[in-house]
Amino acid sequence: MTDDLTCPMCDSPAYVCHAAHTDGPGPRIHCRAASGHNFPVPTDDSKDS
Repeated sequence: MTDDLTCPMCDSPAYVCHAAHTDGPGPRIHCRAASGHNFPVPTDDSKDS
């Protein structure tokens, strides 16, 4: 098992973080860094703009 699937924003395993954030508004963008793993995360650039 690799531990590199951790969301850098919330320090939780990316799959857990993604599941948690998908349940609410915008914060799922935290996991877009992990979107290259098993789940496609919508790229929400509103945070960066």
